[in-house]
Amino acid sequence: MIWTGSENDRRMEDSHRSWADRRRLIGFVRCLAIVDGG
Repeated sequence: MIWTGSENDRRMEDSHRSWADRRRLIGFVRCLAIVDGG
């Protein structure tokens, strides 16, 4: 299989997006925990 630039960019973009969503979700849950604890 030959790797194309567009395919590689798309794969990197998907991984980056999932990582950003995960960080956002962690921050949201952490804020909820702080509000409940406080």
